[in-house]
Amino acid sequence: MMMKKWLLHIMPLAIYCMALIACTTEQDIPEVPSAGTEGKVKVSFLLNMPSSRSNAGTGYDDNYYWERYIGTNDVRAFVYKDNKFQEEVKALTMDEVTDEMQNQTRRITGRLTNNYTESDNLRLVVLTNMKSRGVNAPQSVTPGSSPTDLYKQLTFNYTEAWTFSERETNYIPMWGISSPFKLIEPNGWNEIETINMYRAIAKIDIKVNGGEGLGEGKGNFTINRLELCNVPNMGYCASLQAEPSAGMAFENASCPSNMKGNESAFTVYERAESEDGPTKIIENKIYVPEMTMYAPYPNFYIKISATIYEKEKEYTLYMRSNQTDLLTAFEIIRNHKYVININTVSSFDEIVAGYAISPWGEESPIDLPTFN
Repeated sequence: MMMKKWLLHIMPLAIYCMALIACTTEQDIPEVPSAGTEGKVKVSFLLNMPSSRSNAGTGYDDNYYWERYIGTNDVRAFVYKDNKFQEEVKALTMDEVTDEMQNQTRRITGRLTNNYTESDNLRLVVLTNMKSRGVNAPQSVTPGSSPTDLYKQLTFNYTEAWTFSERETNYIPMWGISSPFKLIEPNGWNEIETINMYRAIAKIDIKVNGGEGLGEGKGNFTINRLELCNVPNMGYCASLQAEPSAGMAFENASCPSNMKGNESAFTVYERAESEDGPTKIIENKIYVPEMTMYAPYPNFYIKISATIYEKEKEYTLYMRSNQTDLLTAFEIIRNHKYVININTVSSFDEIVAGYAISPWGEESPIDLPTFN
């Protein structure tokens, strides 16, 4: 899915050395329902899954596949007419659609039981991977309620770092909403336009000198461990800040009012003894809920334990343009990837870094900030 990059920030960061991430029982339904079946109509639509590419733009990889995976029988779809809830789509089935994008697309088929006319303005809200993350999606939705009323009920807990692999069965909650549509065949088969899906979390990758590393002349800077500190303990599965803007990007974070920072730090990377040479890239390790300038408080930060000039050091990286000024904190927004580029280490053992932001799944490499 092509996504237009909507934001690129470059900032100097002075990080001072411190002392010390349904199985619904299906009923047989006719392949093409006949007219006059008491309003029962079969609908089919495609889910356009968010892409996952490496920072180097080298293409798709099995590791990235799990970042956009939908668990079997973990899809729910809700029908709204004029922004008011009507019913949940029944007897959902999901099939992978093989294409050149490595099966990015999923075809969902289900059945509506209410009666609709050709003039009704309808929309579908689709939720995926809720059960796998322990989200208590409502068994029923109040008739006439809005999509936002549903979204407010859908929160996930983040009490340990999230990881993804072929061995995992817990995936990323995703949400999507269709464009307005009408039932061309109120008593027959209807194809609905493709629905774009969006992840409920953000991703943070770290590069050292643009992926080249800081070698002997720069102290052989080597990251030994990364810890997430004060990371939010929960998040919304769907955005409350309206729909994505042009370019499929969200512009604001949505945070539950009772969200707070976890008291425990989560280790997301530890250097293996078999690793050789200074650190160059750490990616696919940090996945976090959305957060705003003030939430959670105290602010989220990444603790970096590193070796430089053969000395053990610790650095604190806040998501701020000025590390010592809370008012310069920036939001971490769902379905975006933040790439931190550690560019140099000064004679005072400060690391100087910049960051770039792109929709998570950008088809082209992210331009990293550089410094003189």
